[in-house]
Amino acid sequence: MDHRMRFMMRILRSFVSILFTAMLATPAIAQTYTVQAGDSLWKIAEKTKAQDVTVHQMIAAIHVNNSALLGADIGNIKPSMELAIPSQPAASNASSKHATQLLSATGSPFSTPTRNTRIDSIQKKISRIENEIEDTIEALTTSQDSFDAMVTP
Repeated sequence: MDHRMRFMMRILRSFVSILFTAMLATPAIAQTYTVQAGDSLWKIAEKTKAQDVTVHQMIAAIHVNNSALLGADIGNIKPSMELAIPSQPAASNASSKHATQLLSATGSPFSTPTRNTRIDSIQKKISRIENEIEDTIEALTTSQDSFDAMVTP
């Protein structure tokens, strides 16, 4: 009986080990997303990413989870496709470099944001920086005026 019990324990340990390995090999999927008309992988990544995950990381993670469906060209998405969206930890661990390679390798016009989207984003950043500079100049001017008032008899 003792020999049989040890044998059963070995089988159980092996089974648990195999199960654990399979769980680690399975991509971490948080949800699914149904592709809509006009969607690009970039837009989907922007919609579904966590705050601390970059769009590039999310694109790479989505591609890893759906590589059998998408193939090498991330522009292959079509309306009504069901994409497996990765969990936040899986997306955080994704390589931005992988996404950059995918984006540059595809010939699809929908794989990256449009030129106008990029220009709008850059203009918003420039406007924000201009406002910060104006606020800093105003604060320095006020500080200088206060200093001049103290020094001037």
